[in-house]
Amino acid sequence: MARAAVSVDFKFDNKLGPKIAAVEHAQQGALDIARDAIIAAILKSTPRRTGHLASSIRELAREGDSVFVGTDVFYARFLEYGTHAHIIEPTAARRAAAGGKQLALFWEGAEHPVGQVLHPGDLEHPFMLFGKQRARRVIPRRVEAYLKAILKL
Repeated sequence: MARAAVSVDFKFDNKLGPKIAAVEHAQQGALDIARDAIIAAILKSTPRRTGHLASSIRELAREGDSVFVGTDVFYARFLEYGTHAHIIEPTAARRAAAGGKQLALFWEGAEHPVGQVLHPGDLEHPFMLFGKQRARRVIPRRVEAYLKAILKL
């Protein structure tokens, strides 16, 4: 048995169309202001060694009335949430480069190569969370001022 699909099409008349477009434009502009405030606040908290992490903070996605800001740098999560103590062992490639030796970890200042290192872990540095909290204080005022200006409220 075939199903019948029923749909209706609705279009705003010429008088309402521009007003609705203006509201949609205002919403996107407000999201831009929120995004910029969040990025600026996150950057104030972002640790900097090379600048790679800071330069990667950007808008990742936008869905409806939400904007998602973040980074795709793999080590960002280790900075944000910290790490537990863990063992570092050489990769197969590093072992191969060392002639197949198990003792393939070495760094400047070490007495001799080692096969593994116990890393004590790192404390969390929640730069994204701190930035979000800082931005929450300024976003309402900035968006309200923008909407007053654009919509003449």
